[in-house]
Amino acid sequence: MNKSNKAIHPFFLVKKPATTANPVPTPASASLTRIVADSSKRAAPTSSSASKKQKSSDSGDSNYALSPNKQHNQSWQHALKPYVANPEQFGPEVVVDVSREVVVIVDKYPKARLHFLALPRVHECPADIRGLTNLHLPLLGSLQDAFVRIQETRPNMKLRAGFHSVPSMAHLHLHIISEDLISPSLKNKRHYNSFATSFFRPLNQVIAEINEFGRIQIGTEEECEALLKIPLVCYKCQKNMKNIPELKKHLETEQS
Repeated sequence: MNKSNKAIHPFFLVKKPATTANPVPTPASASLTRIVADSSKRAAPTSSSASKKQKSSDSGDSNYALSPNKQHNQSWQHALKPYVANPEQFGPEVVVDVSREVVVIVDKYPKARLHFLALPRVHECPADIRGLTNLHLPLLGSLQDAFVRIQETRPNMKLRAGFHSVPSMAHLHLHIISEDLISPSLKNKRHYNSFATSFFRPLNQVIAEINEFGRIQIGTEEECEALLKIPLVCYKCQKNMKNIPELKKHLETEQS
């Protein structure tokens, strides 16, 4: 990855997808095949390390950029399914918007003052944005409508809508999140960078890219992982931060 990209936090930048010599991105299946092959070479985790990972996931510190075989072995990856199947079983403090196509829930571990997940309810829904094609534009339109409804009912908060390049949960979900990125659940660099770098793919960019190319182009696993590890930089003023406590204090001043 170009080192010049490491200081860029394009959370609020709207860019047109770059045109390449081959305008049709490489199918996600080719990338997934490589990721699975690479993952199979790694040693299996010990029972103690697996237990630690599960505990971390339950506390909201889930790992991003998980390879497919890891996702398959994590039961918490499928925790969103009950909200999709039976949203009526949850109260209004959890489910904030329901339609035939989409259910919107409050994120259990919010990474900002307001943080929701919009979940498609259609059966033809891919697991993540790597599986989206122009056939899913109506689905993306339904997610866009849900985002508009959420924003209209909260006019005093500026919200953003987008996907993680490589999500931590198995069901396709759109993050609807306030731009402050201030929350007790935002605990580490990975949490922050997953929303403050190009790891976060704005909904309008995803729709534009699919309209133009027919698919979404996602970087390699290594490139996505690198975005989560870049130095902490304020997304507004580009000031370097030493650690999360310093960043949070700075973000509070940015909001005042």
